[in-house]
Amino acid sequence: MTKGIRRLGLSVLFGGARSAHVVAAGELDMETVPLLEETLRQSCRRARRITLDLTAVTFLDLSAVALLYRAVGKLGAELSIVPPAGGPARRLLRTSGAELLLPV
Repeated sequence: MTKGIRRLGLSVLFGGARSAHVVAAGELDMETVPLLEETLRQSCRRARRITLDLTAVTFLDLSAVALLYRAVGKLGAELSIVPPAGGPARRLLRTSGAELLLPV
């Protein structure tokens, strides 16, 4: 079993007007979701607007979808999500209804 940090890459770029761009690459599942959640929390300390870029996410499960729902309501920052371009990750967002309910 690999460690979550090897399966998920995260980077944060802070910009003007108290904004942040968080990029996730790799797999978002119950093992790696806590890493993203902590990154979003830390980003909220410096930013009022956060863009979460999931275009390089190759896999996500329902724990990731649950985190997205929680983050929208409780982060204390405006969150917008750039969904994966295609594949299984995009399909799960579509079939779960998340695309319609989340700020994508």
